[in-house]
Parts: sequence; structure tokens; C-alpha cells
Amino acid sequence: MPMVKLSLQLASGRGQSNHVLYGQGSIDYSFLLAISSFFASCSTPIYNSELAHALYKYQQVAAKQSHHPIHLASSRIHKMGAVRASNKLLPLPAAVLIYLLSFCPRVCSLATPAVHNTSETDRHALLCLRSHLSDPAGALDSWRNESFAFCGWRGVTCSTVHAAHVVSLDLPSLNITGQIFPCIADLIFLQKIHMADNQINGHIAPEISRLTQLRYLNLSMNSITGMIPNSISSCSLLEVIDLSMNSITGVIPNTISSCSHLEVIRLLNNSMEGAIPPALAQCSSLQEILLNNNNLNGSIPHGISLLPNLTYLLLASNKLKGPIPESLGSSPLLNVVLSNNSLTGGIPPLLANCSSLYYLDLMRNNFTGEIPPALFNNPSLALIDLSYNRFSGPIPSFSPTASQLQYISLTGNILSGKIPDTLGKFSYLSSLMLAQNKLEGNIPGSLANIPDLEALDLSYNNLSGAVPPALYRITSLTHLYLGNNQLSGRIPGDIAYTLPNIETLVMEGNHFDGPLPPSLVNLSSLQNLELRDNAFTGLIPSLFSLPNLIQLDLGVNQFEAVDWSTLSSVPGSSQLQAIYLDNNKLHGTLPSSIGNLPRSLQTLYLSENRFTGIIPSEIAKLTNLTVLQLDGNSFSGEIPDMLGNLENLFLLGLSRNKLSGTIPQSVGNFKRLGELSLEENNLTGSIPSSLADCQNLVPLNLSCNDFHGSIPPRLMSISTLSKSLDLSYNKLNGSIPSEIGSLINLDSLNISNNQLSGDIPHAVGECLHLESLRLEVNFLRGSIPESLMSLRGITEMDLSRNNLSGEIPDFFESFDSLQLLNLSFNSLEGIVPTGGAFSNSSKVFIQGNKDLCTRSPMLQLPLCTSNATKRKETLHIISIVVPLAAAVVVLISAVATILFKKSNELREHIDQSIMEFKKFSYNELAGATNNFSSANHVGSGSFGVVYKGILKFQAQPVAIKVFKLEHIGAPKSFFTECEVLRNTRH
Repeated sequence: MPMVKLSLQLASGRGQSNHVLYGQGSIDYSFLLAISSFFASCSTPIYNSELAHALYKYQQVAAKQSHHPIHLASSRIHKMGAVRASNKLLPLPAAVLIYLLSFCPRVCSLATPAVHNTSETDRHALLCLRSHLSDPAGALDSWRNESFAFCGWRGVTCSTVHAAHVVSLDLPSLNITGQIFPCIADLIFLQKIHMADNQINGHIAPEISRLTQLRYLNLSMNSITGMIPNSISSCSLLEVIDLSMNSITGVIPNTISSCSHLEVIRLLNNSMEGAIPPALAQCSSLQEILLNNNNLNGSIPHGISLLPNLTYLLLASNKLKGPIPESLGSSPLLNVVLSNNSLTGGIPPLLANCSSLYYLDLMRNNFTGEIPPALFNNPSLALIDLSYNRFSGPIPSFSPTASQLQYISLTGNILSGKIPDTLGKFSYLSSLMLAQNKLEGNIPGSLANIPDLEALDLSYNNLSGAVPPALYRITSLTHLYLGNNQLSGRIPGDIAYTLPNIETLVMEGNHFDGPLPPSLVNLSSLQNLELRDNAFTGLIPSLFSLPNLIQLDLGVNQFEAVDWSTLSSVPGSSQLQAIYLDNNKLHGTLPSSIGNLPRSLQTLYLSENRFTGIIPSEIAKLTNLTVLQLDGNSFSGEIPDMLGNLENLFLLGLSRNKLSGTIPQSVGNFKRLGELSLEENNLTGSIPSSLADCQNLVPLNLSCNDFHGSIPPRLMSISTLSKSLDLSYNKLNGSIPSEIGSLINLDSLNISNNQLSGDIPHAVGECLHLESLRLEVNFLRGSIPESLMSLRGITEMDLSRNNLSGEIPDFFESFDSLQLLNLSFNSLEGIVPTGGAFSNSSKVFIQGNKDLCTRSPMLQLPLCTSNATKRKETLHIISIVVPLAAAVVVLISAVATILFKKSNELREHIDQSIMEFKKFSYNELAGATNNFSSANHVGSGSFGVVYKGILKFQAQPVAIKVFKLEHIGAPKSFFTECEVLRNTRH
């Protein structure tokens, strides 16, 4: 494109222009009017400042000469200097017009090289950024390669001062994914990046240092990882940094203090660690510090408390320690949130008296001392949360005449004394939480004077006396917690009318008595009713139809009956999830209409009552039940097969009833069942193998029934059995399955009082977590297996009243945790060990074994004679010598056999090949000895074991010796014997 050379010499003080404007003459006013119209017609702004200001100067001079004002399109011209050329005006209208045409895209496409280059850099940077982003919603469809007007692309804003430079990217909440670095770093004039609430990932690259004009950085609610680079210090003009809700790690860089204009830093909800840099206090303009929900440690830097403009300090949910800086409160603080840390000390006076403070949250720390009275007298405070600390002493007295307090929580401290009457003067209070302290005395009636009180929690204290009647008349109350005190009295009959908005009513663990008022069924907003552990009597009203009821807990009272009459009218939209009626005096039968309870029901506790009759099969309609507890009643009949439909059950308790019949095969449908209790019934038949399909059981209790048959080996495949397996007091027979070794996590095994026989399986020793092993009162025989020495954590072992024989193993002496060992009434013999638990006669029971003797008179057994001792020692020697002698004999026999065989081979001279040693594979040797069967065992010695074998295609038996190469000397013995055989051969 040809260049039009125009000369415009600037007198702006910034040097001379590279353009030359030729020509001279007087000003042409009509030409200036034409220029004005030209600018007005252009559809895009003219960014060339030199030409614009030259025209502006022309306008001024021309106006003075003509005494007529001439107005150019000022919105298109930007003042930057004045045009002069040797102190003369230089018109040349034609040349200037040609120059102007290059700036109007509707006339021509001429442009200067400088403008073109800077525009292309930003355009290429945007296209680079676009290529690294995924945009499923099409928000970036306008970012196209063929489009040159990038200043009009969505979310892009260009400068009105610099020619086509991108100064802002505003693309929040567009579901954009991908990485923005390093492409975005090429937009060096960027002042604002606002791309929050997307799915941007990757790191913040060190190239961010190139964005020296950046003032606003918001990449919150994305998936950014990695650390904040130290090079962010080059962005010294930054005012806002918001990187919250990402996955950023590492420390807050000290270099961030170079951002001297910083007003807001938000890094909450990341995984940052390390200390809060004290250098942050150098950012004197800081107003907001939001660092909550990270892993920051150390103390709160003292300098932060001195920041003059600080209004928000949010450091919750970190690992901060130490006290609150004494000077915190000297700035115009609004919100201070330091909850969920490990801070100590007290509340500084400056903070308690901070006249601007609106919200103070110090929950879940280790603060101590008394609560400063100034805190409740602070006229600006609206919310105070000091819960779950160690504040002590009384609740301070105060005069809240101008208080704005709306929320007070002092729950979970060590506060004592009485509740002050002055709390009733907080006229704006909506929530008062004083639970879990040591408050005593009566509930002050003045609390009823708080006009808009919605939540009152006084539970878990030592409050006594009757509830003030006025408290039941606070019509604004939605949540009332009075549980676990020493309160008494009765619930007023008109409670449904005096507390019409109540949603949660908790009065458990007190001394309330009398019947429940029938008007309770009219509390249409009620969601949670918890009256457990009181002395209520009479009839339980039909509360099941309450439309918003979620939990009903009336357990541990003295109720006698339930009004089931409205079950057929329970609305389908009911939200009821849990019913607790356990530990009352409820009697009668369960109606079949119990199946009409809401399908949302998950927990049903009816245990420890006096219910009779059968368990209605309609209960199986409650398919969302996870807990069904019917223990401790007098239910009879069989377990309904339909219960197998309750596939979501986690806990099923039917123990201590009068149930009969067999366990239905449908029990295998309980795939999620974690606990099954059927003990103390009259159940018969065999234990169904389908029970093994309940692969999430932790305890299983089938004790005290009439089950017979053998223990299903499949039962041992329930690897989750860890708490207990109790099959005691039945009529089970057969042997203990060897598969029992699969229960490696089991704590307690009780199969006592059955008719089991055979040996104690060695596999029991594989149950390494066993703490209790109960096998007493069976017909078990054989010796106590050596594998039991693996049960190092055993505390209780009862093998009494069986037919066990042999000696008591010495390894019991090393069981440090053993508290009870009962081996009584067996056929054990020999010397009783004396160490470990055997030194305490209260831990070991061995009576009824007539062939036992002891060296200690403490065990009430006959003392061992020297003959017995000598006999034991002799037997011990024999047990060593005999195997050795047998091994020698076997070895000699084997050598003789081989020599004899080889001599015959030499004499025959049938084939030269037999003169060579034959090699046998392991499989051939294993086949010759029936897999080294004990039936083929000939003898053993110190270095090996000898077996008799018949090789394939050979009639004569051979001796095969297996060397124990792990024993010292065995390899040498092997080579020695080989040498002997070699020499004998030749």
C-alpha cells in the first residue's frame, strides 16, 4: 500500500512527529468544515492522536482568525498536543484529506504500520487464547480468525486512548474450559481479567509478570492448580486479586507486598499452606483479606491488625495458632471471622470495643478467660459466635439499650452461673444459643420479652424448675431446644396455638411428665419432635400425619399405646424419615396398616416394648427402611419372607422375641445389611447358606436358638465380619469349617455350647485380630494347635468342657493381653506353664484335667514329681533323637539301595547310555512320591526328609531325599553325599 507522506510537526513537548506535511498558505475554512463532516461520518473512532490534535489546533486558530467557531467531531478527536510548522499554518487540504481517508474504514483501508502492528499483536494473542479454550455454550463464537474487529468480540474491551489495545476481558460464568496462560500474557495492556465461575485449569504462569497494567484479577471458582508465582509482584498496580475456590497450593508469596495498591485479596477455599506473610501488612490500602478454608499455619501477623483501611478479615478453617493481635480493632473492621483454628488467649479489648464491628465469629478455637462485657454493649455488633471454645465464668452483665444484636451463640463453653435477665432486653435478637455449658438455675421469664426470637437453645446445661409459661407463648419461635437439663412440668394443652410456627421442639432428657396434648397433631409446621427420656404417659397421638414431620422421637418414656388410626390418611408428600418409640410400655399388636407409613421412612425403632402377635408382612412395603429394630418384644410366629423386599436394610434387629420357624432364604436379599441380630428366639432348622450373600455384615448374632446341622462354610466368606460372630447355644454339629481362617478381621468368635466335634482347625490362628475366642462346651478333640500362638492380641479364650488332649502349649506364657484362659474339664496332661497369665490364678482355669501337674501350688493342682519332670525331659530327648536316628537309617538304606542298583546296571552292560546319570524333573519326583505325601514319608534328619518313590517305567522303589537348604550345613551335606554317590558309582 503506497504511503502518503504528510508533515505534521508537533509542539506538544514530546518530540517531533515522523510525518512531514508539505505545502503552505492560508486556512481554508470550508475545508475544515468538510473535515468535521468526515469525522462525523466514520463508523469507528480515530485513534491517531497526532492527527487528531493537529486538527484540533487548526480549529482553534481558524476560529480566532475568522471570529467564527468551527466545531469538529470532538468525540472522534483526542487532544494530545498542538500542530505548528515554522510558526505558520500549513493547510494543503487535499493531502490532509488523503491522510484522513486512511482512518475511515468505510472510505478506504489505508493504515499506518504502527497501528497495524499493535493491533495484530493483541489479535493474535486473543486467537491464541481461543485455541486453548473449549466453549461448549458457544460464548466465544465471535472470536474468529477471519474477524479483524476484535474490539467487538464478546467480553473484549479495547482502550479509547491507545490504538486497538485490549484492556479488559470480561467472561464470567460461561462454562469455559482450558488454560489461559501463557497466551493471555501477550495482552500487555490488560487492566482487567474477570473470568470467574468457569472451568479454567492449569497454572498461573510466571509470564503474568508481563501484565504490568493489570489492576483487577478474578479467576475465582475455577480449577486452577499449582502455586502463585513470585513474579506476580511485577503486577504492581493490582487492586483486586480473587483466586478463591480453586485448587491452588503452595505458600502466599512474600513478593505480593510489591502490589502496593492492593485493596482486596481473596484466596479462600484452596489448599494453600505456610504462614500468612507479615509483608502483607505493607499493602496499606488493603480493605479485604479473605484466606479462609486453606491449610495456613503460624500466627496472625501483628502488622495486619494495624492496616488502616481493613474492613474484612476472614481467616477461618486453617491451622492458625497463638493469640489474636492486641491491636486488632484499631481499623474500621466490619467482619472478623477466625473460626475453626487453634487460636488461644482471650478477646482483645480493642476488638471488643471496635465501634464499626458488625460480625464476630471466633467459633471452634481454644480461647479462654471470661467474655468481655464490652462485647455485649457494642452498639454496632449484630452477630457474635463464640461457640466451642473454653470461655468460663458467668455470662457478663450488660445494659444493651442501643444494641443491634441479632445472633448470639455461646454454645460449647464452660460458662457457669445463671442466665442473666438482661438477655431479655435484646429487642432485635432472633437466635440465642447457650447450649452445652454449666448454666444452672431457672430459665428467666424475661426471655419471653424478646419480640422476634426465633431460635432458643438451652440444652445440655443444669437448668431446673418449670419452663416459664410465657416461653410457650413466643409466637415467633421456630426452634426450641430444652433437652438434657433437669426441667420438669407438663407440655401445655394449647401449645399448637401458642407456638403456631414451631418447627423443632426438643425436650429430651428431662423430667417432664403427663400425657401429650392432642393439639400436637395441629402443629402443621413441626419437623422434629424429640421428647425422649422423660416420664410421659398415656396414649401417643397420631402424629404420623403431620405433613412436614421428619423425625419423631418418643423413646424411653412410659407410653402405653399408640393411636394408629390415621395411618390410612397419611399424605403421600410426607417427609417422615425416623420414628423412635423404643423403651416404652407399648402393648398390643402391630396393625397391618403400618405398611401405610410414608415410603420416605428410613428408621423404625419399636424395640423394648410389650408388642405381641406376628410381625405384619405389610411392613415390607416400607422399601426405604435402613433400620428396623423390633428387639425385646413378644412377637411370635415366623419371620415374614416378605422382609426380603427391604433391600436397603442396614440394621435388622429381631432378637429377644418368641419367633419360631426357619430363617427365610430371602435373607440373602439384604445386600447392604451391616448388622443382623436374631438371638434369643425359638428359631429352628439349619443356618441358610444364602446368609453368606450378606457380604457387608459386621456383627452376626444367631445365638440362643435351636439351629442344627453344620456351620455353612460359605458363612466364612463374609470378609466384612469384624465385630463378632456368635452362633453359641444352638445344636450345631459337625466340625468347625477350615475356611474360618478367612475371617482375618474378626474380633470375637463364639461358637460355644453346641455339639461340634473334630479338631480345632489350625486356620483359627489366621484370625489375627481375635480378641475373644469361645469354643467351650462342645465335643472338640485333639491338641491345642500351635497356630494359636499367632493370636497375640487375645484377651479371652475359653476352650473348657471339650475332649482336648496333649500338653498346654508354652506360648500362652507370652500372651501379654490375656485376661481369661479357661482350659478346664478337658484331658490335658503334663506340666502347666508358670509364666505370664499362669502366674495369676484369677486369670487361668485348668481344673478337671486329671493328668496335669504344676510346680506352683497356686494353681490348686498336684505338684509335679521328679519322675514326671524326668519323663517329660526324656520324652523331649526322644522326640529329637528318634527322628535323627531314623534319618541316619534311611540315609544308609538309600545309599545301599543306590549302590546295589548301580552294581546290577554295571554287570548287565545292556546299553552304554545307562552309564550316565539320569536327570529327573521336579514333576517326575513329585509324581513318584504322590506329591511328597506323608504316606510316602520314610524318615527325616537334620538336613532333609526322605521319601519312598516309584519312578515311571521302573518297578523298583527308590529313596528320594529333599534337603532343607535353609538349614546351616545342609548344602555341604548335599555335596558330600553327591561325592559319595559319585565315587561309589565308579
